Amino acid sequence: MGNIQPELDKSENTIIGGVSGKKVFVVDSNGNQVTDFGGSYSLPSGAATSGNQTNGNQRTQVDALSTIYHGTKTVPVGTAEAIASTQTIHSVTVKALSTNTVAVYVGASGVTTANGFELLAGESVSLDVSDLATVFVISGSASQVVRYIGL
Repeated sequence: MGNIQPELDKSENTIIGGVSGKKVFVVDSNGNQVTDFGGSYSLPSGAATSGNQTNGNQRTQVDALSTIYHGTKTVPVGTAEAIASTQTIHSVTVKALSTNTVAVYVGASGVTTANGFELLAGESVSLDVSDLATVFVISGSASQVVRYIGL
């Protein structure tokens, strides 16, 4: 992940910017940090937050997720299955074991061997997704296995 480049929202005269993995601040066109938003706002579902209340102003800091999730999934034949149950993450890498004898296919719910992203033995794919349960796998032959690691 690279830097987030500041952007000027001309309709509100506000710049939003920050650096990936660091605090993100909202500043006005003069570079002053905005602390009074004059209304309500919400973060995406599952976002890790901490904040404090001072003189009616809400300061919210979004922190990186610090837990690494990993596991093994025996890939189903016939109907795709999620690699894991619901778990909030930033990204996941799925790897087909080197001992697999045929391809496995990765995709969203409903992925098939005809439309999925093919992984041959030993290959992997990294995906920026927010939930492990949104990554599905399927194979045309039994006894194929993938491993995943997400954070």
